Amino acid sequence: CLYNTLSHKKIAVLGFAYKKDTGDTRESAAITIVGQMIAENARVAIYDPKVDGEQILRDLRMQHSAEIVAERVTICKDAYEASANACAIVILTEWDLFKTDAIPEVVQKLGVPAETPLATTPHPQSADSSSENSYYFETGSSSGEDAHAAASRTTSPPSSPDMAADDASHASQLGKARLDWKRIANTMRKPRLLFDGRNVIQPEKLIHMGFQCHMIGKTKHQRTM
Repeated sequence: CLYNTLSHKKIAVLGFAYKKDTGDTRESAAITIVGQMIAENARVAIYDPKVDGEQILRDLRMQHSAEIVAERVTICKDAYEASANACAIVILTEWDLFKTDAIPEVVQKLGVPAETPLATTPHPQSADSSSENSYYFETGSSSGEDAHAAASRTTSPPSSPDMAADDASHASQLGKARLDWKRIANTMRKPRLLFDGRNVIQPEKLIHMGFQCHMIGKTKHQRTM
């Protein structure tokens, strides 16, 4: 999805523990996946709410030299630092923090002018990205539909202060913090890829922000239910 190379491209990895609510990384899939990114010369920015940064580096040094890990891996203090200027996000642990349940069903499209939809951005797909096991969303119309007409169907009017307060109240009632995905979208580079390896997000809520979401392991039928 990134022109067949990860070399020198920033990839944000959210989650490194083998499951949520733990700092345990033993047999975590993240070790192998990030190790492959390092081998492809990617610049990997990692954030996990509980795993100690030194533990992450120790795990990665089992596959690569300390010098290579130090050159290509950055441990970040939060998801916003990890995602800033990243081409793609990869979710590898199902932390509640990453969920999108606090986002309203219809959100205002951010940072993507209607006259230049993302569908016009050159973005060759590999054979894998068009398979049944990947979930590919792209904002804008690939059928030549008028961009303003498409935007009118997929966006809502700007929120009023009362609506914003209601949204904040709803998030508070959840009892747990959630990421500000609008903020993340505005700091990422196009094509704003998001690979969810744990199926914790609701992609229909993020496509309006310009994300292209791949839900790993879901068939087309499961995704539309």
